[in-house]
Amino acid sequence: MSDYSGLTRNTWPGTWSPSGNHPIALDTELRGGLRLISGIVGDRLSNITGQRLQNGMLVYLASSYTESSITYQANTYYQYRSLAGETRNTATGILPNSSNNWQPLSLSGGTISASLIDNQGTITQPVGDVSVIRFDVDSGFDLVDNGGGEVIVKMNSTFKTWKVEGQEDLVAVGLDTMRFIAGPGIRIETDPTFDSTEQAITFTLNASLYNLNDVDFRNQPTIGQVLKFDGSKWAAAPDLGSSDPGSGISDASTLNGFEGTYYLDYNNFTNTPVPYSLPIASPTQLGGVKIGVNVNINQQGVISVPKGAGINKVVDIPDVNIDQGLDQNYILRYNSGAVRWETKELDLAGSTMDGGFY
Repeated sequence: MSDYSGLTRNTWPGTWSPSGNHPIALDTELRGGLRLISGIVGDRLSNITGQRLQNGMLVYLASSYTESSITYQANTYYQYRSLAGETRNTATGILPNSSNNWQPLSLSGGTISASLIDNQGTITQPVGDVSVIRFDVDSGFDLVDNGGGEVIVKMNSTFKTWKVEGQEDLVAVGLDTMRFIAGPGIRIETDPTFDSTEQAITFTLNASLYNLNDVDFRNQPTIGQVLKFDGSKWAAAPDLGSSDPGSGISDASTLNGFEGTYYLDYNNFTNTPVPYSLPIASPTQLGGVKIGVNVNINQQGVISVPKGAGINKVVDIPDVNIDQGLDQNYILRYNSGAVRWETKELDLAGSTMDGGFY
């Protein structure tokens, strides 16, 4: 016996025409075509066996019923369509039969049917005898008339892709849900009644030292401790202070533990006084005081010459000119022209020298 995809050809067991010798086929015994169902339990769209289904077949529903949260309208034609990926089982002849395979069909001249369908192919809220479809602009729809009886329906000003620098894009598929998660030190607050037309999301910095990633407080700090950096994180540590605990001097003021060229370089400090430079002497300005050889100056600014050092004899004075090999009876006389002191022989007999007696 041949395979007819789940149907068999055999001696006809059905009804025979009373006026002839040909059989009468009932709609429940045929594949496809036009069929009538009452809508009562046991005689509904879901009760049609898979072997009798055919793409495009029509079923007229006499009375309404609700099944799987879907209401099927009375006096309405429903058309069968297999979904993507659905095929007839060649061994059993069965096509899948679910609520998603049936859609209302309007034959009332120009009207259509409408329903919702999700990305799993589930159809909900079927509506028949639809003559006008309107799109809600407040929901983001836009309608463009292309002319010639053609229109384009678009979504107007919606966010499809969310981009974050250095992160993977977030792409919306249908009515996705966006969740904002507050990270460390961040507080997020929503206000669904911000005003009559808007809702609001507020991001607030809620940080403390305990929220920072590079601060380690596994050891609870105590009074007087400081934060010290160990090269990878900040942690509470004792303030070592100075050799005198009561002096009030700490690491921060003595640079203890911070030895190095940078810390001891005067140029790295701020708010430092300008170094004083001695002025250069000029006819109108007194120059800086300079201390020569064999001259001392103490912390109080007193200048002195140590005993036994420097000038001990007249001959050591720079502006005194004394001839060598002099004997007695010589005096010092100031020569204003030469700007110096010079020796002169004294006349003991009372002779004059430049008009005077000596």
